[in-house]
Amino acid sequence: MDAQETKPVKKPEGFTIYMDKEKLLRKLAPDKALQVIWDIFRYADTGILPEYEGDPLTEVVFLAIQNDVDKSFKKYRELCKRNTVNGSKGGRPPKQMSSESEELEDPDDLPF
Repeated sequence: MDAQETKPVKKPEGFTIYMDKEKLLRKLAPDKALQVIWDIFRYADTGILPEYEGDPLTEVVFLAIQNDVDKSFKKYRELCKRNTVNGSKGGRPPKQMSSESEELEDPDDLPF
């Protein structure tokens, strides 16, 4: 891989929706709340924003939860970057075995 090429960042396997968003979802009719949840999953997978024309409350609920998803994805990307930097350092050096640990104990000498 050339220095100019960048490895695509793997998509996270999940995201966080905080418990305080339940109160917002409960303000919606059950069918609209379910639609918001499906729209959140579609947004997380594709990045496509839904259109809630004439339904500002549903749009506000979606936007509040979208913010949580965006924060989760940002945190994941930062973790990937940090892991890439740390991985390029070569990792932890191997442990040096001391001369005492190289000698195996006789199983008959163990106290148990």
